[in-house]
Amino acid sequence: MYDKARIEKINNNEINVVPLISEHCLSCSKYCSLEDGTPFKVSNPHNLTIYEGQFVTIRADRKAQLKQAFLALILPILFAVLSWFAVDTIALISGYTANEAFHILAVLLGLGSAVGVVSLLTHSRPPNNSYIESVEDTNIEKIRQDACIMH
Repeated sequence: MYDKARIEKINNNEINVVPLISEHCLSCSKYCSLEDGTPFKVSNPHNLTIYEGQFVTIRADRKAQLKQAFLALILPILFAVLSWFAVDTIALISGYTANEAFHILAVLLGLGSAVGVVSLLTHSRPPNNSYIESVEDTNIEKIRQDACIMH
């Protein structure tokens, strides 16, 4: 993933950027606007010369994208499947028979547990997974025009 952003503040090695979110009219391509998104921190691994107010292209780290895919997709599915089979095991040990209602309840509890684990893993430390890919030698009008062309 990559996007355009404006450097809001540089303080020592801490770089805050404001992403430029393009909102497009669904019925035509004659109007495009760029809105400021929520500021966040990025890194500058290529040691590019940057200054406040400059436009840059930001990119998400591939490892962070892989982690996000695992946490958002694979972990909940894994918890749901394990919960389904755990009901059978618990029922077998306790001498009962697990019916579909217990399986459904177990899957829902497994998904809820996955949500809790994901929440703990992702909210324990702030993400700093985006970095500056390149510096844009342009102004806001050129970026707005490019957004309209992509529309």
